[in-house]
Amino acid sequence: MSLRHISREKVSEQIVRSRLQHIQSASADLPDNDAELQVYQELLGSVDDELRGRSQEISTLRDEINSLTTENGRLLSLMAGYGHSTHEASVDVDLVRLRTAVLAQLGNTSSLVQSLEFVQGLFPERVDVLDSAFKSAQESDDARFKFCRKAGDLLLVLVTNYWEVLAGGGPDQTAKDCFGAQAYSANESGLSSRGRAERTFLYRGEPVFMDKHLKIGGKDSLATTLRIHFEWFSGDRKIVIGHCGRHLRF
Repeated sequence: MSLRHISREKVSEQIVRSRLQHIQSASADLPDNDAELQVYQELLGSVDDELRGRSQEISTLRDEINSLTTENGRLLSLMAGYGHSTHEASVDVDLVRLRTAVLAQLGNTSSLVQSLEFVQGLFPERVDVLDSAFKSAQESDDARFKFCRKAGDLLLVLVTNYWEVLAGGGPDQTAKDCFGAQAYSANESGLSSRGRAERTFLYRGEPVFMDKHLKIGGKDSLATTLRIHFEWFSGDRKIVIGHCGRHLRF
């Protein structure tokens, strides 16, 4: 039963009341049992009864509307809360990793993986660390690589001093001086096809040859030797790290 329909009936009631008042005024001298007056009185009584019933229906419907509105608000709040909690949970995971990496870096106890998480977490607009880099770093961590602190320092210089020179338009020849002697190499000569393949990584669906690298040690040992291969993307002003682990084959 719509409120519009009930409103029209209320108008009808007013019409009946007006007619009744007119008849009562015009028939003041008629007998009390005048037939027409009695019909209208009965009609008015019937309308009153019906309207009382409709009024109760309206009250019931309004209660239901209020109840549904309240429930709808509660469900929307739950949905918003669920989405917010899910997002927060995702953020919290990243935050915990970054916090752990920072504390490890400060305490000189960071692993290679944590050092990668450290630079990626603090400088996301400057560096992308590929899954292949994390995988190779984990292999060296599993082999108990001994110079994680030095590797962490090199990575930090890579995304700060080195990046700033290149982002400012400086040449790689100048930027490399940030690492000091013996720690940086722009290329490796005499690579075999296999060597080139090991230095090629997928970035945004495209193969990228990464010859530039930072280095620690020279032996064929996961515990003492490390190579960090990367490439500079001038258009994005970003460094992409593809490898952080063993010495790759020539």
